[in-house]
Amino acid sequence: MLVLFNIYLIFVFNNIHVNKYLRCMKSKWLLVTGLVLLTTGIILKFVFVESIVPIFLIVAGVILKIYYILGKIIQTNYKAGYEILFLLTGLTLFFLGMYLKEPLLFIEPIYFKVLGILLKVTFIFLFIRKTKNN
Repeated sequence: MLVLFNIYLIFVFNNIHVNKYLRCMKSKWLLVTGLVLLTTGIILKFVFVESIVPIFLIVAGVILKIYYILGKIIQTNYKAGYEILFLLTGLTLFFLGMYLKEPLLFIEPIYFKVLGILLKVTFIFLFIRKTKNN
């Protein structure tokens, strides 16, 4: 399907736009693959509770995301800003949701997990925007 999408881009856009798109995706394939593996692992974790495969997918996704972020930090002389608060708060809420088995003061653990994931995704978008500007 990705191949068909790229062929479509070749016919619709001229060569300059296609090359710019492919260069952009070439630099972000680690991040996109990490996000896909992480999302797939989380979905499979809810479907197959006893399986170990989702854990491997989640760990592989996290490792690819960390590798991408560290590479960008080294490559662009990234200076941390307020977006780190999104990451730290997101990780804290996500792990709190993973730790809790019972509702905490009428709040289900799934809400902590979802809010944590949303904050981590917000960090990724802010991180990409900040490193793109540098």
